[in-house]
Amino acid sequence: KVVRGKGNQFPLVPGTKRADSPGKEAREKPLLLHPEVDEPEKHLEFATERERAGVIRAALQDGKPSSKGLASIEVYALDRTQLTQARGSVAKRLLSHLRNTRNSERRHREQPNDANLKQEYDENMADLIEFLDSRQPYSAMARQIARAELPGLKI
Repeated sequence: KVVRGKGNQFPLVPGTKRADSPGKEAREKPLLLHPEVDEPEKHLEFATERERAGVIRAALQDGKPSSKGLASIEVYALDRTQLTQARGSVAKRLLSHLRNTRNSERRHREQPNDANLKQEYDENMADLIEFLDSRQPYSAMARQIARAELPGLKI
């Protein structure tokens, strides 16, 4: 059994120097994503296909996997089985919800004067917004999937 996780790992960009005294940390070039400083979606992406839902990979940058994405997946163990399964469960629910949302939108467009269809569509959209809320687990994955499935969606 291999134990993975951050622990005291703090990899730097190859060839850069580690701070040797307090205050010099600002010169370091860390390889790990910092969610308040970095934009994780530039470095990580999630499979959007139902059969691969929950799978994470490093995003491509200039045709190569992001170094920060690769290091973060490895050090944070973002590809561990339980986490992938948990993300997959949310992703499959979201994909099902997106299908329902598209269907309710189609029905509403076909019968725009039907108040019940309008309400159904509005409720589906409200539920979708809940999936995408940054306070929800796996919201970054949910936003990527929603963008892929509903390209015109503004999020």
